[in-house]
Amino acid sequence: MMEQEGRLNPILPLIMTCGSPAFRQDVSRVLKEITLPPPYDSCLEELMARKGQLSEESLVKLSAVYLSSHEVDILRRMGEFDNGLGIQYLEELVATRNLERIERMLSEDGNPASILEKIKDQASTSLALVQQPRAKKLGLLDKSEEEYLFEWLRYKWARRKLYLICAYSGIGKTSLSLALARLVSGMGLTVLYISVKDWSESSMYHKIARSTPQGMDNVWYAIYPECSIFQVESELRHVKPDVAIVDSLKSISNYYADEDRMFMELGKRADTLRILANDYNTCIVTTHQLVVMEEVVIPQHLQGAKSHLLEHCDLALGVGVAETSQKDRVISTLKVRNAESVSPFRIIMHHDTLTVDDIGRYVSPDSQAARIRT
Repeated sequence: MMEQEGRLNPILPLIMTCGSPAFRQDVSRVLKEITLPPPYDSCLEELMARKGQLSEESLVKLSAVYLSSHEVDILRRMGEFDNGLGIQYLEELVATRNLERIERMLSEDGNPASILEKIKDQASTSLALVQQPRAKKLGLLDKSEEEYLFEWLRYKWARRKLYLICAYSGIGKTSLSLALARLVSGMGLTVLYISVKDWSESSMYHKIARSTPQGMDNVWYAIYPECSIFQVESELRHVKPDVAIVDSLKSISNYYADEDRMFMELGKRADTLRILANDYNTCIVTTHQLVVMEEVVIPQHLQGAKSHLLEHCDLALGVGVAETSQKDRVISTLKVRNAESVSPFRIIMHHDTLTVDDIGRYVSPDSQAARIRT
């Protein structure tokens, strides 16, 4: 029942229990009231809408539309799961982000019913705390100042925030992310770099080794062929980084058969990352694709632009290519919260040293031509 890394995704046993119509009826109210990260929300939503008894094979086939091949293999090996009394509280704990406690209990010896009973007992206390009202008068509010970790690309970057870097394929999202990792690591901060789908460990090693790798030895690297939001959280809990870079947003749990539907989930995915940034007191930076290559990037250039992705970001930057020089990049502000927006400016990305130089304000070719004529 355990994954290769010794960690069981707590949603998978829940999926296996949905074969029984009685169980689905018992937990339907709970599942309607909680927020699951994609793609598990859509998977369970479809399961809950089914009628009658569902066979194990039906559950596996349906799950394959949403889940990774690795997770589907786990479901096959898991077989029928004895849901017992406590399975609904298992999902409640997931919703309140107490995954570490779940993992510890799931790894204990004993029959599933007794383990789930223990989860129920601990969850009761947890849920009572979650349901406590939070209203306070002004004098009782948290008075701590926002902690800025560093300045980069003309903005201050802080803990408990979500930052988005967007670029067209091949323009340099990974190099820019690694440049950030090098800069922050050189300041003595703990950095976690999570790469999904694009790199193997050896290819990442040689990419960095071909540059000047000073400052990169102390970065933590998590290289995944496939990665769920639960694995991102597991890495955050393991490394406890000051800055976490997730490359890229689209690749997290990217298992939808319908791409249009998957893009609409980008906003939920970003919202989950922002919650993790707050829960783990870290600065999370993630990357995303643009659908066109332009000098100045606008929100409509984002892949899945209608997903309201920007609503969940504290700062979103677009990386364009300057017409005057293919080596220059133009940084545009797509969205910024609680700070003054910076006008587009130009940078040069040095791939050999993984460094970035700010080379000044961006001037469009039309403006330059107008100056020459006058």
